[in-house]
Amino acid sequence: IEEAWGGLRQRTFELYAIWVHQGIAGSGHYLAYLRDWRNDRWVRFDDERVSVVAWEDVRAAAVGQEGSNTSAYVLAYVESSVAAEQSKPRDEAAARSRAEAALPPELLREIRLDNERLGEELRRREGLLAEQELKRHAGAVFQHYAGLIHQWEPLKRTGDSAGNPHDQVARKNLHDPALLKFELFLYRMHGEHEVWTSLLTQSLEAQRKARQWTPEDEGRVLQHLACTLRGQKCYASMLQEAGTGKHGIECKLVSLDMPKLLAQYNIVLIQAHVVDEALRALQEDSSQLVAAIGRLAFLWARWNLELEDKFRQNEVLLIMSTLIYNTLGLLEKGRRYSPDVSVEIFQPACEYFLLLLLAVEWPKTWKSQPIQQIQNVFPQIAPALAKQWGKDSVKKDASGMLQHPHSLAEQKEALLRHPLTQAHAQWDAYEAERPEPGEDFFERHRSLYGWVMRRDEAIAQEYVLSQAPGLRFSEPRPAVAAQ
Repeated sequence: IEEAWGGLRQRTFELYAIWVHQGIAGSGHYLAYLRDWRNDRWVRFDDERVSVVAWEDVRAAAVGQEGSNTSAYVLAYVESSVAAEQSKPRDEAAARSRAEAALPPELLREIRLDNERLGEELRRREGLLAEQELKRHAGAVFQHYAGLIHQWEPLKRTGDSAGNPHDQVARKNLHDPALLKFELFLYRMHGEHEVWTSLLTQSLEAQRKARQWTPEDEGRVLQHLACTLRGQKCYASMLQEAGTGKHGIECKLVSLDMPKLLAQYNIVLIQAHVVDEALRALQEDSSQLVAAIGRLAFLWARWNLELEDKFRQNEVLLIMSTLIYNTLGLLEKGRRYSPDVSVEIFQPACEYFLLLLLAVEWPKTWKSQPIQQIQNVFPQIAPALAKQWGKDSVKKDASGMLQHPHSLAEQKEALLRHPLTQAHAQWDAYEAERPEPGEDFFERHRSLYGWVMRRDEAIAQEYVLSQAPGLRFSEPRPAVAAQ
């Protein structure tokens, strides 16, 4: 017997393949491990999933262990000489040619046709899987965006309650929501569509970084995102169709002009800071009323607030008008009830007030009274201004109101150069000192504005008395005879 089997004992074999069963007797799943001799590795075949694995993983799957439901089902071996031959480099084209020559032509055609169908099916499947992944990216962007929208809603209510400058009561409680957050600046200056675009841009940037899709895929991600937004009845006009790519319709994000908007936001914040500095100085020292108006006039003259920022225009004009109106009313009363007290110290301020009243876009029906009050207290101001302008007199319109001979642009330039305006026109310093947007800035601005609008008459009286302490604003009460 030993002689009969002796030759066989001298021939060695190499393990080539293992069929593994997962599950229990009568049911389960089969997979296979094959040895790739040429690349010295094991390859796992599990339905459509093919992967390279380490020998330790193959052995663990084949041998099984406690708690495992896998075990080797079939082992396949090849002679060592065959394994060695397969390990050698070879001419793949020549080998394929020899293999094809050995096959019947009809069978070869069937094989090629099957391979083509398989390739087409795999490509279609890969495309579907890739598209599903892009949809998941779009879903992640939408979820992030929905969270930002949830945070935006209470902020929006703050923006909606900024106050009405045309209501006699509500205008005393104006507040600037833009000082809280950039999105509230967008809402106040531009509208909610810009807010939504800003929030969607933030979500897109966050998820692009987190999920790492390729630039080539972004158009399809945005297309799926646009469909999701429309399906949820959300604004989606910031996503516009950009044409058709290799996988279908693509979209692009119409971004905001952020450098321009941030520059505009910076101006809004600095202007608010200038208003605060004017009112804070006045709060600390009532004699600074004209200086405070000069700071506010600087804002009005340097920018076209009527066109660029209606809220700031209303705020600045309301503060200036209420301080000027109350001051002139007190001067007129003081001149009437204290004829022996000189008010000449107020002439430069009243001349400045008149220049503002002629230039600023206050309603004619309102400013006719303070203009007349100035002429009543200082009749010499109008002729003096006419002389400065090279005129014999200051013209009047049909209603009798004084008319400035120069254009509005020239008046603005003259006011901007006026010493009372230039005294506090350090824009660079204001920019360097202005606070960052947030709750503190917002509350400070609201508090100062509320203070000046609620104490307007008292503030004007404190200013007038700081310059002319002897002025009286009403008839003195008659003395009561002693009993």
